[in-house]
Amino acid sequence: MRRFAFRAWNSKKNEWQHKEPCDILGEMILLGGWMNHVSIRDLNEIVIMQFTGLRDKNGKEIYEGDLVNVKWNDGLIDNETIAEVIFIKGCFCCDDKKRNDFLFHSHMRFEVIGNVFDNPELIQKKDAPQKSAEAVVNSI
Repeated sequence: MRRFAFRAWNSKKNEWQHKEPCDILGEMILLGGWMNHVSIRDLNEIVIMQFTGLRDKNGKEIYEGDLVNVKWNDGLIDNETIAEVIFIKGCFCCDDKKRNDFLFHSHMRFEVIGNVFDNPELIQKKDAPQKSAEAVVNSI
């Protein structure tokens, strides 16, 4: 069975609420005491990130919000980029802020190098918007 794990960032306090993942299911985040020290009015400030079910080349779990170094060969040249792991329309995708977002593929090698909260400097901004992750998922 797939493992459901989550971690949480408090955007109001700019700190991890739970950096160590908790094995919990959906609504149990609130009911199981995981957030018992967060006031109801502050719940909107909590960013919940889910485990993708994937591990990087070193065996580290990959979560939403992680920044990954992605390497692949398209048949002609070796490619490499840094991307943020996002979840949209039921799919975990990678967004490298430079081109179309892309799905995880078995021919790609991933390495977690940080996350958007602790290491925002690792990801570059898109110069000009191209296709959004939602548009990519809708085209499948």
